Amino acid sequence: MGKIIAIANQKGGVGKTTTSVNLAASLGVLEKKVLLVDADPQANATSGLGIEVDAVEKGSYQVLEHTITAKEAIVATNSPNLNLIPAHIDLVAIEIELVDKTHREMMLRKALDPIKDHYDYIFIDCAPSLGLITLNALTAAHSFSIFCMSSTIICCPKTKQLQHDTKINRTKRFTILIFYECF
Repeated sequence: MGKIIAIANQKGGVGKTTTSVNLAASLGVLEKKVLLVDADPQANATSGLGIEVDAVEKGSYQVLEHTITAKEAIVATNSPNLNLIPAHIDLVAIEIELVDKTHREMMLRKALDPIKDHYDYIFIDCAPSLGLITLNALTAAHSFSIFCMSSTIICCPKTKQLQHDTKINRTKRFTILIFYECF
């Protein structure tokens, strides 16, 4: 069974996408089967893996709304053993479209269940938000990593995020990665 890991933080610019892409690509080089799910409407993980964002017709938006399966959204990348479910700016609309759905926080988990055993690792690159897309990622994940810088301005809100995230499923493991700024 593949390990599903969400990379999340409500703040942008802390290294979520860079870590997601590089960790996924590195594990692929080590001959692990890896899937990266771009769950950020900015689609930087998608473009970072060489996929033309404007050409994306099947991606995380369609997977979350369940109009296609996760398997149908998967695209190959130039990195060995690394596949991607790409994102597009249209993904921002899913927050509104899912708001009245029952079990709306389970959409990504339901979509990934049929394919999780085909991969050693599934990484979910989250948007800088604690909205419904990120909630879906955290619900789907077996574990998650929260990034913060050493600055107290950035780290203090993490307490609230941890309280929120641990309410999702108390059995999840989480890691806080603290990056120190060098001047």
